[in-house]
Amino acid sequence: MPDEDVLEQNTEEEAAEPSTQYCTFRFENELYGIEIDQIQEIINLQKVFPVPRAPNYIMGVINLRGNIVPVIDIKPILKLPMWKQDINSSIVLINADSNMIIGIVVDEIGDVVSLTGSKIEPLDIKKDDERSKYLTGISKLTDKVLVILDARRIIDDTKLAAA
Repeated sequence: MPDEDVLEQNTEEEAAEPSTQYCTFRFENELYGIEIDQIQEIINLQKVFPVPRAPNYIMGVINLRGNIVPVIDIKPILKLPMWKQDINSSIVLINADSNMIIGIVVDEIGDVVSLTGSKIEPLDIKKDDERSKYLTGISKLTDKVLVILDARRIIDDTKLAAA
């Protein structure tokens, strides 16, 4: 049957294309993802100690096994409403560089998805929109849309990695 041969060929071609894994999470009702190799770990929400006179996106710091880790709310950077604590909230710890970890609060952790480059489309967002430099693409999943973030770019622009 020729249709089966075509299906097998397409499956082999898709398998040959390298894929990248993304950790997904929610902000409000939107699904976002960060490349898994940018993530150190995901922890439950814990007490965040405020930092006086810090910018509004810096929530404060946490004590992670004896290390002080800054925690940020990237929702204002993405022009979303400020983060509000929820029972499902977590902190995603990002490898900012070899010596620095930074936490990002999220509303809810999702799944890990594997995507090939052909499944990621460019965003239809104006270049003068400052969010465009943080959003690297979009992917249509079975029942939702995934917006892919460049977490390291966000951290670099918050100047925390250099601190």
